[in-house]
Amino acid sequence: MTAAIAPLVGPTIGGSIDQWFGWRVIFWLLAVAGGVLFIWCFFRLSETNQSSKQTFREQVKVYVSVLAVPLFWSYSLCLAFSVGTFYALMAGAPLAAKETYDIQPVTLGMYMGSITAGYMLGSFLSGRYAKIHSSTAMILVGRVTALIGPIVALALLGLGLNHPLAMFGPCVFIGIGNGLTSPSANAGVMSVRAGLTGSTAGLAGAVTVAGGAIFSSITAAAVTERNAIIVTLYIMLATTLCAFLAGCWARFLDEQQKKRHES
Repeated sequence: MTAAIAPLVGPTIGGSIDQWFGWRVIFWLLAVAGGVLFIWCFFRLSETNQSSKQTFREQVKVYVSVLAVPLFWSYSLCLAFSVGTFYALMAGAPLAAKETYDIQPVTLGMYMGSITAGYMLGSFLSGRYAKIHSSTAMILVGRVTALIGPIVALALLGLGLNHPLAMFGPCVFIGIGNGLTSPSANAGVMSVRAGLTGSTAGLAGAVTVAGGAIFSSITAAAVTERNAIIVTLYIMLATTLCAFLAGCWARFLDEQQKKRHES
């Protein structure tokens, strides 16, 4: 839930700066903030593993061994497609907001922030029920919930409801679904190889960020002033569906692993 604070307030702050001072100011502020954080981390953060004697080649071998585990890929792809849905929305929503709905950047930031509020709600529910249900069960519930978002939005669009809430309102389910999915998927991926939690978490993070970059780039390349809404929603539907399939794969592999351990 804490991790959702930045994407909750970030779009609103960025939209306000864009509307009042222009988009170039955002990059200047990011440069200053990045420099301050670099200096802060340089002096305040230290290496926690002081006893490590592992060479770079040995670390690469660890990565290769993790990448060879199918269960790692099922969890990681589920995370990548889940995050990719939100990144696709961020790539396509600004054009749709400007050309179709004629809403200001600060208002768009509020709409985007409401989706992140859904993520916080999903994370809260995950904390309540993850102790009762398995990780893969929580993931599948999250993926089904996330599918509601683009399906309902496309249905409303097909009914001719041309309003920002018809697009962004149902997308709150994507935030809730991702909030239900991410904690369990992260926990699952870190349990793939005992003793290699850091390596698996790092690789899963890299796959997730790469997925977000890929789907935001695809969306930005595909949308135009005339098709921004429909294309963005269809890409989001495709990514949520792929995340659901990855979750089903994780469920299957997890059940197979449990059967091997029992036998």
